[in-house]
Order: sequence, then structure tokens, then C-alpha cells
Amino acid sequence: MFVALAKKIFNFSSLTVRLVVLVNALLIVGGVGQIFLFGSYMRNDMVAVSSSQLQAMAHHVAEDIDRDIICRRDFLQALASHAPRQMPVDASAWRAWVGGFLGIGNLFPGGIRLVDESGRLLARDPTFPEPVDDLPVDADLIARAIQNGFAADLPGKGEQVSAPVLEMAVPIRDQGGQVRGLLIGMTPLRSSSFFGAFTSTRIGKTGDLILVSSRDDVLMTASETDVVLHPLPLKSRDSLYGKGVTPSQGVGIDMRADGVRELAATAAVPTLGWSVVARVPTREIFASVDYLESFILQTALAACVVISVFLVFSVRHLLRHLRYAASHADQMTLAKIPFESLPVARDDEVGHLTKAFNRLLATLLASRADLDYLAHHDDLTGVANRKQFNDSLDGYLARARRQGKGLALLYLDLDGFKPINDSFGHEAGDEVLRHVARRLAKVTRKGDLLARFGGDEFVLLISDLHDIAAEAALVARKCETALVSPISYKGHNLHVGLSIGIARFPIDGQTAEELLARADHAMYRAKRGKVRLA
Repeated sequence: MFVALAKKIFNFSSLTVRLVVLVNALLIVGGVGQIFLFGSYMRNDMVAVSSSQLQAMAHHVAEDIDRDIICRRDFLQALASHAPRQMPVDASAWRAWVGGFLGIGNLFPGGIRLVDESGRLLARDPTFPEPVDDLPVDADLIARAIQNGFAADLPGKGEQVSAPVLEMAVPIRDQGGQVRGLLIGMTPLRSSSFFGAFTSTRIGKTGDLILVSSRDDVLMTASETDVVLHPLPLKSRDSLYGKGVTPSQGVGIDMRADGVRELAATAAVPTLGWSVVARVPTREIFASVDYLESFILQTALAACVVISVFLVFSVRHLLRHLRYAASHADQMTLAKIPFESLPVARDDEVGHLTKAFNRLLATLLASRADLDYLAHHDDLTGVANRKQFNDSLDGYLARARRQGKGLALLYLDLDGFKPINDSFGHEAGDEVLRHVARRLAKVTRKGDLLARFGGDEFVLLISDLHDIAAEAALVARKCETALVSPISYKGHNLHVGLSIGIARFPIDGQTAEELLARADHAMYRAKRGKVRLA
């Protein structure tokens, strides 16, 4: 049952199904086209807008970090310029020297240390009452500070550190330019007064900021309360943050080490040679576009369902007269109903088709009537032909048996026809045959049957006879009398006669074959005996 229903519903020979499929295909193609074109445009637009926003954030954070670094660098350099003349200094001189500057404002919550060129501790920040472990100073930091006048480093950069500290170093020089020591300032990166924009700036729901030191192979991530130091991912896995990326400005879509595609914008921190990267996963950027595409697709599918239902009912309603016409035409071809014109319900395409069908049907019926007439009548004389006579004879015999009445069959052969044909041609012979047929038809009673058997032979079947012999003889004489007067043809009077053979039912035979044979034999006997009637 369900299979049959499915075949009926999805019958692609149906105009309704094909129209529904076509409309649905157009809707789906239109929806997909909208998704492709509109989605592509929206994605490009979202990337452009997000890129501009990310670049602005990266610049803002980079500038904020750079200001913080410059401020602390200037503080250390000012402190170094007021260093005591005697080195190393004693505790009282250190407190007097450093304490005056710390009163202005301590920019290094992690403390300030004085070390020599080898990194040996000479003095520490007097604000720390408790002694702290002496942290080793990186020799590379000391070398870069002496060479450049300032340097910064991240202790623990080779492994993940949950509480990173930034060390800044400036050299102390005498009047001759000789290095007498170095000031090392330490600032925790999670300090509220340091990297404020880096720790407080949020990007969307899943985006973030990272600070990259490609020279040190480290990156930092920040939350609202903490900064965490990570080893830099492998260059081959995360090319955006590899050493090949110099501190510069730029924006683009890249693949993170964890396989997430993201849009990232970079901005340089010139003082440190670092880069700030503002990044956000593309899935968040395109979330609204994905929702819109999904909405368009769902709308298109819903429209397909609604329009399909509407088309099925509307098309079936519009074509109901066409289906009615097709059904009636089928029944006519199966002979279940007679051939008849179909009613014209509307003056539209269906109505025009119905009218055309009716005209075609009328033409076919007329042609059928002509063919039927030609199949049962002699095309020269218009009387019945041998086929119609043979088809009708059995019916006449059956009626005679039912009614108990007689029937006579007259076989007529023209005398003098061949000389006319030979002398005046076949055209004259045809004209004589037509005249003979018309004259014989005039003496034939209603209900009798006159037929031409071929050539110059005719057969006349008369029924409902009581006195068979007398009534048959009377009809035969009328036939002879009908041909007494000449037939005029192109100024010539042509004369023909009749040789008539009579067979009577049921006296001379019981079947059509017997009667025809008896009448034919009687006609030849009449012609040989030079008599008109036998």
C-alpha cells in the first residue's frame, strides 16, 4: 500500500509532480545561491570589520604595554644617574639613594637589586624587610643591558610559569663610561599597575590577547586576574607566532596549534621587540552568518513544503477538467461509453484543448462514418457491396425463421453490358452501372437490400414474403421494367437488360451459401436459356 502510494506521489510522468519538483529545485538552487553569494559577502565583510577592530585592540594594548615599559625604563635610568660615587655602597647609602626614588612611587613591586657585571648581588630593595632568595641574573640580560643601555627578560621562559616576572636592567656608569654595576628591577606581570590593558581587555566570548616574544620563544596569555607564561608552540604547528614573525603590524586568518582557525591581528611593542596578538576564532566571527545561512536554508525547505502542498492542490484543481476529459477519452477508447463531445468548462488553455479535442473527435467520427460507409457500400454505385450483403444475409434469415415468413434472393446480371463497355469505354460502362443501380433502388421496398457483387452483377434480397413465388416474380418484373427505357450517354441511347435467377427460403435452401448458390445457378440457367427469369 505504501509502495503504491509512493509510486503515485513520485510519479514523474505526472505534470503536477514535475511542476512541484521544478519549483522546489528553483527554490533550493535560489536558497543555495543566496547562501553562497550572501554568505561569502557577509563573511568577507565580517572579516574586514573584525580585522579593523582586532587591529585597533592590538595597537591599544601594545601602546599601553610600551608606555609601562618606557616608564619603568626611565625610572631605572633616572635612578642609575643618581648612583653614589663609591661602589659598592653600604646599606645606609643604598637606603638613602634608592629610598628617595621609591618615595616618588614604587614601579617595581618585585624589588630592585644592585648587581655587578657578573651578576653578583651587591644590594637589594630596602623596602623588603624580609630577606629573599637571591635569584640568579641571566648573563644574557646583563650583556644586552650593558650593550644597549636597557634590557628586559622573562625568567622561567623555557617552561610554563603561572606567576611570571619581568626583569629590567640598566647599567650604572662612571664619568669615564665604565660600568660600575647594574640595577635590576622586577615587576610581576599580574600586577594591577602593569599590563593593565593586556589583562583587562576581552575580545568577544572566546577571543583573547597574547603577548609574543619570538626571540625568547615564549608567549603570555592573560585573564582578568592573572598572566601565564607558555613556551612558544612549534613553528610548523603555529606559524603566526613563530620566529619568522618579526614584530610588525598585520592581520590574517591562521591555524592555531590546537587546530582552531582564528582571525588574528598583531601590533609591535617596539621597546621590547615583542608583539601583541589580538585573536578570535573564526567560528565566533561567522556565528551570525552561519545562523543566517541556516535560517535561509530552513526557510527554503519550509517554503518547499508549503509551496509543494499549495501546488499539488492548486494544480490538481486547475487541471481537474483536463483529468475529466482524459478519463472520458479513455472510456471512449475502451468502448465503455459512446463517442461524444466533452463539455467545455472554462475559456482557458484547458478549454481550448477541450475544444480542439472535440473538433478532432468530430473529424474522426466523420472519417469513421465515411470509412464505415465505404466498407459496406459500392464506391461506384452507392448500393451495398458484397461484404455488407454477406454480413446482413444471416440476419435476414434469422428474422425469417423467427417470424415464419419467406425470403427471396434475386441474382441480377446485365445483358448487353459488355458491348457497351467495349464500344464506348469503361467510363460509359460506369455510367450505365450507376443508372442501373438508381433504377433498381427505386423499385426496392423499404427493408429490402440491393447490393452490387462486382462487374455487372447485382443481388436483391426481399423479405417478409407470404406468397414467395408470386411476390418474388412481381419484384423481378419491376426490375426488368425499370431497365426498359434507354440510358442516355453523350448523345447515345444505350440499352441493357437483365437475366434474373431466384432462390427462395426455405424452399430452395436453408443457409446463405445454399441460397446464393441456387440463385447464381438459376441466373446462369436463365442467361443460357435466353430467358429473363429462372
